[in-house]
Amino acid sequence: MKGKTPENNDFEFILMPPPPNVGDESSFPDPDVIITEEGNASVDAAAFGLALQKVAIAMSTDRTKGCMCGMKLESVGTQLQLTATDGSVAAYAAIACTGTAFVGVIDSGTVKILCQILSRSTGALEIKFGKATYSQNFFSFEIGAYSFCSKVLEVKLFPQIHKLLAGAVKAPTKLVGSCKQLLASVERMLAVSDSNRRVFLMTDNGDVAVYGCHGDVICGEAVELTLTGNDILFPVNGVKLQKALKAIADAEGEIEIYLSQGLALMKAGECYQIVAAIEMRGSLEFPSPSKLKAVPAPATEEPMQEEEAATEPESEAQAEQLEPTELSPEADQMPSFLDRYMDLKQKYAEHILIAHVGNFYEAYKEDARQLAAGLDLLLTSKPAGATRVPMCNLPDFALEKYLNTLTMLGYSVAIADYPEQFHDDEPQIEVVRVIEVEF
Repeated sequence: MKGKTPENNDFEFILMPPPPNVGDESSFPDPDVIITEEGNASVDAAAFGLALQKVAIAMSTDRTKGCMCGMKLESVGTQLQLTATDGSVAAYAAIACTGTAFVGVIDSGTVKILCQILSRSTGALEIKFGKATYSQNFFSFEIGAYSFCSKVLEVKLFPQIHKLLAGAVKAPTKLVGSCKQLLASVERMLAVSDSNRRVFLMTDNGDVAVYGCHGDVICGEAVELTLTGNDILFPVNGVKLQKALKAIADAEGEIEIYLSQGLALMKAGECYQIVAAIEMRGSLEFPSPSKLKAVPAPATEEPMQEEEAATEPESEAQAEQLEPTELSPEADQMPSFLDRYMDLKQKYAEHILIAHVGNFYEAYKEDARQLAAGLDLLLTSKPAGATRVPMCNLPDFALEKYLNTLTMLGYSVAIADYPEQFHDDEPQIEVVRVIEVEF
């Protein structure tokens, strides 16, 4: 399949079965040879964006029900080649470029951001590959006023992902059990974790536990997962782990987690998710999993309407976090406040609506989900009469930074606040600022 950009630059796109040696490291460039200290490429932004979209869409079809295990960018001669696979199919695209040789893998989150930015961009996109001062490989992407960096998933891990997906090798450690129980434990540990959002999976003599970390204080609870293989201590970004588990929580059957070479491949039914380990910092003392209490999996309930779905507080720490502060509307006033929010939302249906509440800006229901996903923030909930509603907030002092990120992602935003002069005994929020994104 071939396509043309507005600038008539040819690129090719191919969807194909993976080669027989998809899990063979010899089918990938030797990272020690190809990955140099620096590399760069200049490509047409529209062509690159279209190629990214086609490869990403091919990896997210219902037919495969897999996951895109990152996307490999390889500069070879006058071509920039894009390759992704989920173990059952592979997608490939190549566009013209100028620059020097490099190869690296970007994660699916970076692919999403690039697709959204480049969907409305023209001109040249400058891609730079190199090492930061702390020796971490990175990509930087620059076009016009936009510039951001992305950590590189090391190429040597890419074949290992394929091997795990294709079942060509068995991981040293395998965990099997309830996805919903693990998700609930991760969310409880997130509620007591510090701003680094670190969560740890740990096994010891067949016992498994999830830990949260607040400074040097460690909290944990046992989870009923069956361990096969070696014991592990796996540090991970808790928010990313939470998102990955949510993505497969409704799949049939138990979750299977394969841990190998800094990766956690999670499989439930025909759904896959992959989370990479983060750097372990400091020396922490973890209580033995055998001494921790396991919390039962949440009971299965009838499906709720999408906008009515809510997360119940799972611990005293989380409940305390979710309770309104003295700066926010009182719990019994929340329904009227939320009614006003939803009235404004009808007028600004194409925007993310955030409301100024105390020292935070808050979004509710579907806007909360979009805000949490786009800004990589924690999705929680808030009391609303006899129920709870999904909520995501951000500190008011960082508003402009988050607004810049949202507009880069292609979101228009409406901001609600109380007017400076009240004309009623019970003042209501009004939209005081609107940021439009033109496509």
